[in-house]
Amino acid sequence: MDAFDFSNSRLKYKALNDFCVDIVLKTDIVIINGNSATGKTLLVNSIREQKENEEANGVSNYSFRNIESIRKKDELKKINFENEGILYIIDRADIILNDKELVKNIYFDTKNKYIIMARCNLGFNLSPNYYAEMIYENNTLSIKYYFDHEGWE
Repeated sequence: MDAFDFSNSRLKYKALNDFCVDIVLKTDIVIINGNSATGKTLLVNSIREQKENEEANGVSNYSFRNIESIRKKDELKKINFENEGILYIIDRADIILNDKELVKNIYFDTKNKYIIMARCNLGFNLSPNYYAEMIYENNTLSIKYYFDHEGWE
């Protein structure tokens, strides 16, 4: 079972350290804002741990093959616009994602999905409906969208 169900835009799995992740994306690009210690990096680290465990043991309850997590500028090269069906999760985007051409290519990429975590606006011309914050409740990491207004597409 894939941890990220591309057709339903849902990231759902139980992390190795016993918390759950359940994130539903409303669109191909979701911007998650938030202060330190709100769970953004926890999500990325959890996915990295899961992938390392999967690769080391060859077995996992979930498959993370269609997810790429990015934390450093040199890891941005993992983004391949020829790929299809990949969830790219970019942490610290306000620091590492400063290439306007790459931002433009991400914006127009219709074959993949993105969770972009930043502390400021990065120039994506997105509806306010697609901005969210990380929420940790009942041992589950999820997101809460700031708005849900019809017509704001």
